[in-house]
Amino acid sequence: MLYPPELLTWTANVSSHLPHLSKTQAKVLAWYSFAVSVVQGSGISQVVCYLSDVLGQREETMRQRLREMLYDANDKRGKHDERLILCCVLRLYSNGSSSIG
Repeated sequence: MLYPPELLTWTANVSSHLPHLSKTQAKVLAWYSFAVSVVQGSGISQVVCYLSDVLGQREETMRQRLREMLYDANDKRGKHDERLILCCVLRLYSNGSSSIG
C-alpha cells in the first residue's frame, strides 16, 4: 500500500517521540493524529472518511483499526484504555510536533 509522503513523515515523528509504543500503535496513532490535523476535527466519522479515502481502505476496516488501537493487546474484547491516545497526543503536541511539515 502506498502512503502519502506526509503521512510517512508524520508516522516517523510519532514513532521517534513515543518510542514506548509498538510499531502498530505508533502507526495507527499517527494516522489518527494526521487525519485530525488535516480535517481539523477529531470526530471518528471525519477521521475514518478521510483515512479510508487516502489509504484506499473500506471505512469499516479503518474504523475497526482505529478502534482496536484502544484495546489492550491481552484484552481485545475487554475494557478500552482511551487514556493512551490522550497521553500520546498531548506528549506529541507538547514536543512541538503539531505541524505536518
